[in-house]
Amino acid sequence: MDLDPVYLKAKELLEFHKEELKRIKLLDLSWWSQQVLLFSSKNPRLQKQLFKFVDLYPSLKTPEMVSKYLLEYMREEDLFLGDLIYVAARLPLGASLIDRFTRFGVKSLAKNFIIANDEQKLSQKIEELHLSGLDCTLDILGELAISQEESEKYLQTYLDLLETKPGIALSVKLSSLCPQMKASAYELNKKTLKDNLAKIFRAALGNGSEITIDSEHYDTKTLFFDTVKELLLTEEFKNWSGAGVVIQAYLKESRSDLISFIEFSQKRKASLKIRLVKGAYWDYERAVAIQNNWSIPVYERKVETDKNYEELLEVLFKNNKYIFPAIASHNIRSIALTIELAKLYKVDKDRYEFQFLYGMLDHMKFFLSERSYGVRVYLPCGDLVEGMAYLVRRLLENTANDSFLFQSLSDDNLDKLIQKPVSNNVLSTKLDDYISEEFTNSPLLNFSKIRTRFEMQFAVEQLMKQIKQQPLEVYPIINGKDVLLRKTFASINPSQKSQVVAYAHAAETSDINFAVNSSKQAFMWWSHLAVQRRINIMKAFARLLERRRQDYAALLILEVAKTWNEANAELSEAIDFIYYYAEQAERLFAENKLRSLPGEANTNFYKALGVTAVISPWNFPLAILLGMTSAALLAGNTVVIKPSEEAPAIAYKLVTDLNKVIRDSFPFKDAKYAESVVQLLLGSGTEIGAELVKHKDINLITFTGSHETGMQINRSLNEHPHLKKKLIAEMGGKNAIVADETADLDQLIPAILKSAFSFSGQKCSACSRLILVSSIYEKVKERLVAAVGAINVGPAHLAESDMASLINEKAFKKFETYLNLARREASVLIGSSSMDKDSFKATPVIVENVSPRSALAQDEIFAPILCLFVVDDFNSAIDLANDSKYGLTGAVFSRSPKNINYAKENFNVGNLYINQACTGAIVSRQAFGGTKLSSIGYKAGGSNYLLQFLEEKTITENTMRHGMIV
Repeated sequence: MDLDPVYLKAKELLEFHKEELKRIKLLDLSWWSQQVLLFSSKNPRLQKQLFKFVDLYPSLKTPEMVSKYLLEYMREEDLFLGDLIYVAARLPLGASLIDRFTRFGVKSLAKNFIIANDEQKLSQKIEELHLSGLDCTLDILGELAISQEESEKYLQTYLDLLETKPGIALSVKLSSLCPQMKASAYELNKKTLKDNLAKIFRAALGNGSEITIDSEHYDTKTLFFDTVKELLLTEEFKNWSGAGVVIQAYLKESRSDLISFIEFSQKRKASLKIRLVKGAYWDYERAVAIQNNWSIPVYERKVETDKNYEELLEVLFKNNKYIFPAIASHNIRSIALTIELAKLYKVDKDRYEFQFLYGMLDHMKFFLSERSYGVRVYLPCGDLVEGMAYLVRRLLENTANDSFLFQSLSDDNLDKLIQKPVSNNVLSTKLDDYISEEFTNSPLLNFSKIRTRFEMQFAVEQLMKQIKQQPLEVYPIINGKDVLLRKTFASINPSQKSQVVAYAHAAETSDINFAVNSSKQAFMWWSHLAVQRRINIMKAFARLLERRRQDYAALLILEVAKTWNEANAELSEAIDFIYYYAEQAERLFAENKLRSLPGEANTNFYKALGVTAVISPWNFPLAILLGMTSAALLAGNTVVIKPSEEAPAIAYKLVTDLNKVIRDSFPFKDAKYAESVVQLLLGSGTEIGAELVKHKDINLITFTGSHETGMQINRSLNEHPHLKKKLIAEMGGKNAIVADETADLDQLIPAILKSAFSFSGQKCSACSRLILVSSIYEKVKERLVAAVGAINVGPAHLAESDMASLINEKAFKKFETYLNLARREASVLIGSSSMDKDSFKATPVIVENVSPRSALAQDEIFAPILCLFVVDDFNSAIDLANDSKYGLTGAVFSRSPKNINYAKENFNVGNLYINQACTGAIVSRQAFGGTKLSSIGYKAGGSNYLLQFLEEKTITENTMRHGMIV
């Protein structure tokens, strides 16, 4: 017999729980809610579709829309309800009846978990809870502020509640107080949060209210905790005991976080409330970590979280002097353990409390309250329909197969639910389980970590200090030697145009022949090396990039005005190209046996083409340059590089380091060939670049740049029909984002900002056209214009900058020309074009009333100008998106299965993104390249890309000898 007091207490509570479940009446709405949850959880396909529909429901404004999309969701999974809805919708008033039934069902379900945003109803509910012996903490629904106006609105809502309801407890989401937070902007975000949170703390301190900082995503945890600690140490709040924070037990760092707050509270000598929860974003945190190749921050198995929760409970009660524990759990064992720990450590009932979500486990709330335990209800307040995101999250939690509530409703063997959680030695799921054995994407630097921010800041400051003392000197590199020439040109920092980053020595046309001939001589040696040797060399260079990542990022930041996040992403992409193409090379150069019949042996293999001219752009001067170069080298070709004139220092650094890695890999007798594998020619594109691609011994040209230059190169191939040359070209885009009436605007607006304005719109994949159906046009326009106002435009070297500068004066003047055209032909909603005296900074521009035939709608502008278009329906939106000579990227925001499928078939682009930004293709996962006049050749970062650098040879051997097969 188990005499464990926790188990016995849990057994007592469980018996009470089972009896109460039996008493729930048929007419009780909570009974029907339970049946819906049970039924859907036993039908996973139905559950998925119902929850997706509930999430969409706030966007459906008419009975016809409700009927249409409910039918789509049910029929997408071929569910039986689809046929019933199909028949009902065709009856007289069928759509209206479906709408009424659906609206009643959704609102009835919502009422179980959310209090309507009505002053009278809210006050009544608070009073009702108080009369029942329950306290509450208010949670204002809505977590995302994407503009200063939205942030101010949330702040005012909090302040109004504190003014009209003195003495209340309020749960505050800090993401609502600072628009467009990003990890690299730690100091700026913290200042904004402290300023706004101080106003809330001040109001709460003045009228005896409590404020708890609610739990959110892992990447903001440190920022939020640091903000709270710094504010509570100020003179104004150092003695206030009305503040609290949330600790999420599913986080592996939760124990150290809790201990940190205990030590903080002891130092401060004022009580701090700690709300201990399991955690609400488990799927999200895992997905983000896996996508970024970061360590997964949450425990992988529920039993590990349960075990950690119990351990943290004991830590709380051991340190009760300056900590007020708030136990937020619906797990009966957790409740029993809390009661027994309080006895063990002699903690009075008024020194801790239980917290429950509104609408859940009501009988347990009253059971505890009647026994003089403090009980507080977490009370979400907002529009019942607009609060669907919260509702869906609660439904997903409650119907998870391993949740206590679900198992207590569906399982007769409830005794197992109160057993002590024991973590066996079964390993948790590892990150490697989600990644191919051969290739993994390079993890982005995580700027939420203080050390990572410090290392990046140090690298940037060191380079700034160096070039301030003396600009870099960079040269063409031929046969491994810097070539010092008389003619130089300056590489300017676009964010500080008075600052010269580097003086570049320009090559002369006579150097082209020398470089190409040397590369040709080295080709026979390089191409005949074992492929594994080339792979090892390139992987060694990838490891060098990983070690010197911040140094390369700093140069990107200063030479081409990449923001921290953009430079970070470019380094990962550059490293990814090497490792991924190395994997492809290993596969391609393995012997490939073809189908053979008796008496013959058929095989095929690949051979390098020869000397490759790499013509790279300034907007991705590292990733694209290295992607094209590494593919050529791994295939066995030698390379002559002609980088953009705007980024000579990056190219020089890359080639210098790469040449050293190649040279150090060989004995002295091969040195002369090793030094000729990669050549670098700096200088004008119209002079050096044009002559390079025409050279008779160039076998392959790989180019990324403008459509005009790409097509000019393409035409030049026909000028020498006796020469065999290949061209791989990526030549830009005029990309569109399309959104229908079902689009999630909280997803759409941030994706537009990222797609249109990151790197000041200077990406071939950037969104320059936003096409909206008429029913959402005004609302999206209003939110988008407000959100653009919160974009921080500043020098690239500052961590908080969202946008920096255009690349040079020519680009700025082009931007001015199109903005002036917009003023004449259309309506400019936001944006200006006055040149800053210190930089080529361009502010974000949004234009409406643009003719689809205007140059604004057809030309690739390469600047932060976004044109808005309104259409009647989704099919018309796709037609308008396709009205371009380009076909690079596009995005569709829709929660309609029918529209998504239509876009997949009819949106004519090389890369189509569904419900996400149209920029930021990731090697191996999102092979990048377009259709129409955007691209020539296979997609970069895809499984076919390396084939373009090779020739295929097939060998057939007769194995018969005088009637005998040998």
